[in-house]
Formats: sequence, structure tokens, C-alpha cells
Amino acid sequence: MEKKYRPTISKLSPYTKAKNCTDLQDCKDGIEEMKKFFNYYEAKKLKIPNEALIRFYKLRKKEDILKTKRKK
Repeated sequence: MEKKYRPTISKLSPYTKAKNCTDLQDCKDGIEEMKKFFNYYEAKKLKIPNEALIRFYKLRKKEDILKTKRKK
């Protein structure tokens, strides 16, 4: 029997953690990866893990901070 692929939090890249993002592009890459993760879970009608939602929120927050610094 073939094992089905199911993305997990531990398999996501380090850029999905806000503390690992050093610039705006890192944040955007992490956000894109999280969106793909969410889309997979929604397509399979699975519950999105709370940790993933927290990571996404922190990434968006860091992205806003980096955008504000960039404007100055």
C-alpha cells in the first residue's frame, strides 16, 4: 500500500517562521508556502492546525513591520 503525502508543520521551510525572515522577500515566500499548506488542508477538508494559523499571523505581522521600515 502506497503512503499518501500529507504536508505537516515540521515539513515546512524555515521561512514559515517569522523569526527566520530577514527581509520582505523571505516573508513573502513564507506566506506563499503557508497559503499552499492551507489550500491543501481545505481541499482535503481537514482541520488546519492552530500552530499553522499562528505562524501565518506572525508572518503577516512581520511583513507589515518590514514594509513600514522600508518606507522610512
